[in-house]
Amino acid sequence: NVKNSTQATAQIYNAQQQEIQSLSQSDLDTGLNYLTWKLDEKSAQLPGAYVDEETREIPVLPGTYTIVLSYAGTNDTTEVTVIPDPRFEHQPEVDEALYALRKQLDKSVAQFATSLNQLANSDTTARQVLSQLDQLNDSSHQELRKSTQVIQDKIKALNDLAKGRRPEKQVGAWQSFETTTYSKISDASQALRARLVIPSSQDEELVAQAEQLVKDFRNKVEAFYANEWKSYRQEVTQANLSWFTSEE
Repeated sequence: NVKNSTQATAQIYNAQQQEIQSLSQSDLDTGLNYLTWKLDEKSAQLPGAYVDEETREIPVLPGTYTIVLSYAGTNDTTEVTVIPDPRFEHQPEVDEALYALRKQLDKSVAQFATSLNQLANSDTTARQVLSQLDQLNDSSHQELRKSTQVIQDKIKALNDLAKGRRPEKQVGAWQSFETTTYSKISDASQALRARLVIPSSQDEELVAQAEQLVKDFRNKVEAFYANEWKSYRQEVTQANLSWFTSEE
């Protein structure tokens, strides 16, 4: 087959004309090509979450959706009507309640992921500080080395709080039985998988607990950046490390 490097994209919009999903495909064959929509809308992903071609995000509700296909400067628009699963008796209130609760949880996942990514970026920054100090190869920044170690320890402590403490010398995958923000989000996500009954009060409580843990964690992260990280940044700046230009 002859390959074409031009990318084809599809933007999917709901009845309110909000973009809910986007698809793309490169290296197209000459002739017929396919972009597969899993009848879902995009959702937040936690760092390190396993995502592959089979992963489905938030299932959409039955209704009509607009798809705008773009290729080589040309656009085309069509509509797709999503119908209820014909294998089951349709109960709109079940679909709507599940969808609303999934969207509620997704907001917390997005906020949690933002905090975790911010911490990961700052840990990279601290490692770069140490690398810069190693290149200087002098003893004039011992206090800064100590401060960097303290910052790395605080970042690790926040990550442990979020995801559970990783066992010493653990290699590869591991499982923690601690109740953490990460585990509570996972529990809530599992509870909201496809079902035929309206979410229970226990399901709603799981989502509420996850929301509260995310809020508490974000408050701790914000306090870290307002205090320890701010002071550390000033110390690094005073050391005239020229590469330190990011705004974590």
